[in-house]
Amino acid sequence: MGRDRASKPFVEPFWRELKISVPGYYDEKIFRPGDAFTIEPGIYINGRMLDILPDTPKNRAFIAAVQGAVRRYQNIGVRIEDDYVVTATGVECITPAPRTIAEVEAEIARRPHAAPVP
Repeated sequence: MGRDRASKPFVEPFWRELKISVPGYYDEKIFRPGDAFTIEPGIYINGRMLDILPDTPKNRAFIAAVQGAVRRYQNIGVRIEDDYVVTATGVECITPAPRTIAEVEAEIARRPHAAPVP
């Protein structure tokens, strides 16, 4: 299975990653109806990234603006895997996951072990 992985620091201290998994695509470079692929965006919070920023006025302002959120979400990472299938008329997302904040909160609330959403 071919994999393309583009990872890079995106607005420090957040690490953004995008992996696209497309079997066979790298050989022919075309999609055909029936082909399926996965797009896996992710973001990872790492406070140590603040420590390596050069000491500039712009970076000091940035650190002051984000350090509270970085502390709160330190070492949290999220990756969403979406599966798609190519049809004769386009692409269809076949991942049955909630997409909006309201859908996610409703999914959490319907489960008996759910903690309240702050």
